Amino acid sequence: MKKGLLFWVSIIMVLVLGMRIWQSRTPGMLEKYSSYVLYPFLALNHAVIDPVKNWAAKRHTVNQLEKIIFQLQAERDELMAESIELRSELRYVTDIKDILNSNTQLTDSTVCVAQIIAKNFSDDAHYLLIDAGLSKGIAPDMVVVYKQCLVGKVTDVYPWYSKIIALTDRTCKVSACCLQTKTMGMHEGKNMFGSTQLNFVSHLEPIEEGDYLISSGEGLVFPRGLGIGQITSCHQDGLYHVIDVKPLVDLSTISYCMVIQRGKSNKLEPVIQKNGE
Repeated sequence: MKKGLLFWVSIIMVLVLGMRIWQSRTPGMLEKYSSYVLYPFLALNHAVIDPVKNWAAKRHTVNQLEKIIFQLQAERDELMAESIELRSELRYVTDIKDILNSNTQLTDSTVCVAQIIAKNFSDDAHYLLIDAGLSKGIAPDMVVVYKQCLVGKVTDVYPWYSKIIALTDRTCKVSACCLQTKTMGMHEGKNMFGSTQLNFVSHLEPIEEGDYLISSGEGLVFPRGLGIGQITSCHQDGLYHVIDVKPLVDLSTISYCMVIQRGKSNKLEPVIQKNGE
């Protein structure tokens, strides 16, 4: 009996208290109590959910940027390849144009313009390798020139490249003529870079330092009128002159050359005489 009475008294007190609170509430009181319930969810959203959303958004943006960067790199590589190709073609055209313009008299006997792909200047041999062989009609004993000056002759021919014995090699012998004095001799290399010699010239023949040598056209290989070198010194040794010559072409600097038929152009005007030097 007492427990039942106590229960109902408690219910009545709770109802009365609730009514008092409801009657005495101020504006915004409900929102205030609701905020206590909502705050944990807001804190959870700020601490966990927002960072996850931001990370996902950034990840999506990074993927897009990576794709854009990849596309830009591919376009850059393609443009760079095109630029290199165009520059290479321009350089090639510029180089061979210079050679062709200076060798207009050799046009009829020209086989091809070739690039020098290797050089050797040792005590044993002086030779060049060019990127033209049997596939371009190259044959042994063809003559190699640069700006109407002699570079050497073809000795070995392979399908895609050829070997050129340089003018400075001791096995390269060219019948030569002094431009001013008309003195004849045999020009030979010495396996020395930038230095050759004119041999078999009698001490009775006139020689002038500074005079130029051209190919005389005697023989079956080298045509007449190709520039060879300039006499740098001369002294007598018995019955012959000892004549040192500096080649007109610096073989260490050239990248292209022209291959012509052997002995074809025997009416060339010497390049030195043509230039009035």
